[in-house]
Amino acid sequence: MPRAVAWGKQAGIISQYAKKGSLIRMQGRLQTRSRDQDRTKHYKTEIVVEAFQLGPKSSKLAGDEAPIVSSEEEKASAEMPF
Repeated sequence: MPRAVAWGKQAGIISQYAKKGSLIRMQGRLQTRSRDQDRTKHYKTEIVVEAFQLGPKSSKLAGDEAPIVSSEEEKASAEMPF
């Protein structure tokens, strides 16, 4: 299973609210990196998170959904002067 990578505000929200075993819906792009070690090429595929949604907590009803946070919203809030 590929590893998920998040940066900036998204990474902060995920690290603050998600725990091991939490449900997270992610949307992003795949990125593959390669490196040479001992004359063998190793590849690593990652999901670069562009939007995510935290799953329901056990105390919430199934109809309640957490807001979706996207990188476009993050960029827009960073550009606001206040």
